[in-house]
Amino acid sequence: MPYAPAANFSLAGPFPVWTLPALVFGAGLVVALRAAAWFTRLLEDLGDHWDFSPGLLSFLSALGANIPNYAASLVAFASGHAPVGLGIIVGSNVYNLAVILGLVTFAAPGGRGIALAPLEMRDARRVAWLAAAMGVTTWLSVGLFTSPVPWPMPLLPQAASLVSLLTVGLFVGLLVHALQRVPHSVALRHPPAPTLNPDAISLSTSQLAPSAAPTIVGCVFALTLALAGVIIMVQAGQVVGGEVQLPPAILSLVVLAVATSLPNTAVAYQLARTARAEASIEEILSSNGINLALGGALPALVWGVRIAEPSLLRVDLPLLSGLGLAVAAFMHARGIPRVVGAGLLGLYALWVLTHILT
Repeated sequence: MPYAPAANFSLAGPFPVWTLPALVFGAGLVVALRAAAWFTRLLEDLGDHWDFSPGLLSFLSALGANIPNYAASLVAFASGHAPVGLGIIVGSNVYNLAVILGLVTFAAPGGRGIALAPLEMRDARRVAWLAAAMGVTTWLSVGLFTSPVPWPMPLLPQAASLVSLLTVGLFVGLLVHALQRVPHSVALRHPPAPTLNPDAISLSTSQLAPSAAPTIVGCVFALTLALAGVIIMVQAGQVVGGEVQLPPAILSLVVLAVATSLPNTAVAYQLARTARAEASIEEILSSNGINLALGGALPALVWGVRIAEPSLLRVDLPLLSGLGLAVAAFMHARGIPRVVGAGLLGLYALWVLTHILT
């Protein structure tokens, strides 16, 4: 759909008219990425305070790193550009599974790609299947929301909403999976209740509160700052896209999606380089689930979505669903070799080229 400029950006002189909004876009992107990185670090500090398990910490890190993704989608949905919001989510998730996962296979030490131990494989496999199922339900719900079939029309919105609720339910399952690993960690770190000193427990609680409170306040401030940066970025990006006649699909699926996925790239790549392949994969897959729930299903329930661009339903959402299912299947093989990673990178390049040429 065409983009209506949200603000009157202009720049007199020899510079192109899109120069100022492009600079504003860059500034908003920097603010959003820095705030998301700060939010993630603060969450890690809270994890140290409250003894979060690695699974929960990976989930919370993904939640922080993906603030630009789902916040940008929410802003687009709320401003009446639902296809742009959904395009950001689909594009960023395809980028996560194709580009980031492909890069991770080359970053992992050993020269064989990603290799998982049996216990790591079990946890990653569960997250992979949940994320893949969310991709399929998102494809189905968007198809129902935009279906042109006349005979069941009164029931289509309700059916689409039910499928979106199913996506949210799968997201809850993803969160429950992360939380289920906390009691085991706590049990290993703390002795049974009869051996504990009640005075020590009281002292520990009183010492925790003042040290954790500033971190919580910092999380709220970082989240607010990231949201402000995303609002600026999305609005300026729409202006730039309109001025340079950038196709809407390229703007949402590629430009905005890749820009908002940069934190994920850095986090997952660094985790893989430090031989934490399970955490890297779970961060990528949890990111996709978070995006689909917070940036796709929830705003669709509130504002609805109707897609006029046929490629999103015929190519992009099927590609996302297929990639999710393929990655989940590879989790049964205890890893992803580098040759598959190279194939994923090539597939992404082909996908982008297809959108540029059509």
